[in-house]
Formats: sequence, structure tokens, C-alpha cells
Amino acid sequence: MPYFLAAMLTLSLGCWWVLAVPSLWHRDVRRLLLWLVPVFAQFLIGGDWGRFALYAFPVVIPAAALTLQRLRSRWRAVMVTVLALQLLSPLLDVAANRMTLNRPGPAVPATLGLMAVTAAVLVGASLPGRARRPVPEPAGVPAPSAPGRDQEHVLADEPVGRDPLQEPAERDDHPVVSPDGRAADARPGG
Repeated sequence: MPYFLAAMLTLSLGCWWVLAVPSLWHRDVRRLLLWLVPVFAQFLIGGDWGRFALYAFPVVIPAAALTLQRLRSRWRAVMVTVLALQLLSPLLDVAANRMTLNRPGPAVPATLGLMAVTAAVLVGASLPGRARRPVPEPAGVPAPSAPGRDQEHVLADEPVGRDPLQEPAERDDHPVVSPDGRAADARPGG
């Protein structure tokens, strides 16, 4: 029984099954999970499990694609390489002249190995990375909390003048400059 289960997974979607697991409960994929009920119900009555497991692709492929999208670029490159190797794995059966579904050849163990690599990549990608050292600011550049860098100070450092979008009464904290360059009081009656 374990061999038939392994053959079913490897001969149907292989690494895509493993890649789909982290995203199966994502809200967009969750709606598709009902599709798996008839697929897995068929396993109870027997038949060609590997072929019927392929009918899970409307759930497995979007979930796997979502997982692949969430990976960082370096892990994504590793996963694309693993998926490309899985794509070539049937050639092992062709080379061994074992192209049958009932007694598959070396493609099953090779794909199981690639599925293990996929699981290892997903575990490695989910582990927290090394803490990055903060990059020192170049000399003469103020720190983020220094005046002139955060929003409060940037607004205070802007040139004093009449903003055509604001009424003078709204700008109580900034003097209004008259056309001749003298500061005028913006408050009514002032």
C-alpha cells in the first residue's frame, strides 16, 4: 500500500503536491477544496489512483503556484530547478524501458527524492534568516530620527510662504509672507 500511494503521488503531480501544502488553507484556494472530495472518494472504490489523482490539479496547481509566488527569489530559483528536474524524470523510465503504470521504473524513486528536496526547501524558506546587520549611514547624512528626515521636521523645514491650497487661517503656525517679503499676521484682525 505505501508503494502504491508513493506511485500515485509521484506519477500524478509529484513535487506540486508538496509545494501546494502550505497554501491549501489560503482563502482563495480554500474554495477549491471541495473539488478534492470526488478525487479522494474514487480512491475508496479502487481504480487507477495515479490517473485519478491528476484530477486534483485544479486545487494543487493554484495552491502550489501561490506558494511559489510567496517564496523569496533565491528559494524560488531552487524550486523552479527542482520542478524542471521532475519534468525530466519520466525519461528515466524511458531509458530503463519500464514505461508501465503498474510497475513504474526509476522515475518513482527519483521523484520521491525531488519531493523530499521540495519539502526541505519549504522548511528552509520558512526558517527565519540570519539577522542582517544594519547598514551604517554615510557620513553627513542625518539619522532617520534627526531633524530634516522625518515627516514632522520636513514640514517644519519647508520654505515659509503662502500655500495657495490652504487658507491663511489654517496656517496659524506659519507666518504669511507678503509680496514685499515682510511677514504678516495671518489671523483675522491681526
